[in-house]
Amino acid sequence: MINHADDVDFVEGVENHNITWTPTDDFPATFGISVNGSGVDSGSWTSGNPIVLELDDFEVGIHNCTIIVYDIAGNYAMDSVLVNVTAADTTTSGNEIVDLIIDNILYISIGAIGLIGVVVFMKRRS
Repeated sequence: MINHADDVDFVEGVENHNITWTPTDDFPATFGISVNGSGVDSGSWTSGNPIVLELDDFEVGIHNCTIIVYDIAGNYAMDSVLVNVTAADTTTSGNEIVDLIIDNILYISIGAIGLIGVVVFMKRRS
């Protein structure tokens, strides 16, 4: 037997994500883990001890992570978990240039008003 681990969603670059499976059998033998069909880990296992797949290095996308555990008689159990890694939100409003122009117009306007005030003040004194 093997537990069904929950599907996982996280943002790329956020650490400490993993899948933990805890298989049980009276006569455990070997396991294999694949991600999107490619083998990434294998070995022997002990009944009741967790088998952990670290996810921190996964790239953006949806990944199918599957474990198969075998006992010495060749019986097996398997579980698949979907891992959805999303890109970090680095988008901006897209208005940086517009904001810069507006800020500069504001500063120029304040400066011009100040200059006009100085000129008017100087003309009144003369």
